[in-house]
Amino acid sequence: MSQLTRYILIPALVGAVVGLIIMALNGQSGHKPGFAGAVAAAAPAVVNIHSTKITRSRICNIPRYRQLCERFAGDPQVVNSLGSGVVVREDGYILTNHHVIENADSILVMFSNNITLTAA
Repeated sequence: MSQLTRYILIPALVGAVVGLIIMALNGQSGHKPGFAGAVAAAAPAVVNIHSTKITRSRICNIPRYRQLCERFAGDPQVVNSLGSGVVVREDGYILTNHHVIENADSILVMFSNNITLTAA
């Protein structure tokens, strides 16, 4: 038996037969898994998280520079952050990334049904 037949043609033929068997079995069950089905099932648990924090320059936290900052730095900056999270428990426990809510002064959570609540 030649090397071409042994190492290329036979494995290709076996792979094709196995693929056809799998396709035939999936076609008979009537169930075709896909991305859209997974999204529809998971969407109610996914939330948008909008956080806001008020910041000043770090140098304004040093006591000897506070007066200078108050005179020249002006108003503090408002920093908005937007991220996502997943509701993992029925009592409203939400899992998200730390950087989305880090040092936030206010956190709003918007659910897939457009209800918006303030996080505690």
